[in-house]
Amino acid sequence: MGEEVLELNEEEGGRGGRKPSPESSAGFLSRLFLVWVFGIVRQGWKKPLEEEDLWELGPRESAQPTSDEFQATMGAIRVEDEVRSAGGKGEGAKEPSRPAFVRAIFRMNRSAVLLSGAIKVVDIAFGQIQPVFVNLLLTWFSNPNASTGRGYLLATLLFLAPLLKSVLENQYFLLTQRTGLRIRATVQSAIYRKSLNMSPSARAGSSVGQIVNLMQLDAQRLADFSQVSHVTWAAPVQLVVSVALLLVYIGPAGAIGLLVTLLSFPLQGKLVRAQASYRKKNITITDERVKLTNEVLQGIKAVKFYAWEEPFAQLVEEIRGRELATIRMSIIVRSAFMMVLMGLPTIVAVVTFAFYSAVFNHALEPAPVFTALTLLNNLRIPIMMFPMVISSLIDARVSVRRIEHFLGLEETEERDLQDSAQAEISIQNGTFSWDSVPATLPDDG
Repeated sequence: MGEEVLELNEEEGGRGGRKPSPESSAGFLSRLFLVWVFGIVRQGWKKPLEEEDLWELGPRESAQPTSDEFQATMGAIRVEDEVRSAGGKGEGAKEPSRPAFVRAIFRMNRSAVLLSGAIKVVDIAFGQIQPVFVNLLLTWFSNPNASTGRGYLLATLLFLAPLLKSVLENQYFLLTQRTGLRIRATVQSAIYRKSLNMSPSARAGSSVGQIVNLMQLDAQRLADFSQVSHVTWAAPVQLVVSVALLLVYIGPAGAIGLLVTLLSFPLQGKLVRAQASYRKKNITITDERVKLTNEVLQGIKAVKFYAWEEPFAQLVEEIRGRELATIRMSIIVRSAFMMVLMGLPTIVAVVTFAFYSAVFNHALEPAPVFTALTLLNNLRIPIMMFPMVISSLIDARVSVRRIEHFLGLEETEERDLQDSAQAEISIQNGTFSWDSVPATLPDDG
């Protein structure tokens, strides 16, 4: 009895005896400023962290509860689709616009997605109001008759705005990182469970390498996109607001900066499409390589017996060479893309101020110049992030199609065993034995 209680206490204490996360008992301020993390950071500063030093995952991040919730959600969505299809037959019947898999993932993480979106809205507001405070403070400096209290107030607001923005960004990133972790655990569990329930015909068309790639590459790509998904709407909002403020503070010269930015979009789009194309080719070649490698390992006895090591090694190396070629081209395209992104803000700033001073004949006074520099700095992040997020979105859509296809494969029928007094298979008066003398090949002479 004592051993059973000990085992139960170990299970309650966490997997492998890990301690529960202190976040569950942390107060509001500790959660807001992430003070509850300081303990493990201090421990990592004193000595290298080991596995037993890590905290146990919460139920929302653990694989088993997440997998069960996903299966229940998918079942509910399928029932809803069947009811909708049965009740809407005819000309007005419409198919769901999004796959059931995507709807299940969103429904499971709806509260986290909406909360992170709300935090992002406030974060954008604090980021866009900073240039306004900069302009007001510089204007106050240039006015000798301005009140001292107004200057202190503007300086305080200019201090609080980035501080609150930093706090919100930390909460936003923590929430989106957890959402990505939860989505990855959900996808990997769903694919693993599906692989165990596939029918023989479906299993014949899916190699182990493809399943491994779905669990590793595609699941990670969905997790990566979930962490930056809000940028798809936040970046255009930031761009529009920043350009509007530029037009307010420096006039038509701000539109010149926007024009330069827009002119760079076709080049960025071409680079993004090229990168997506190389990634798609890379996935196909990786599936081919992993499939061949697994087949060689499974038939290693025949390979060794017939001395086929060299031909198969050459075949694997040939596929690996094509894979490395696509990876190399993808890296080259990505490097060119990053070069454009890193250089674009500087080019926009130089062109904007050149038109502001030389063409529109405005003096370079501190208030409009530093305000414009702050706004141009705000433009840098959305300009850099938006094309990258679009590339991540393209990868995620490809992964969704692959996962949706795999989850839609035929499964074996589940048959419940019925208790019955009459046996399904019975043997009466049967005698079984092995030969006492081992069998040998006959010598026919």
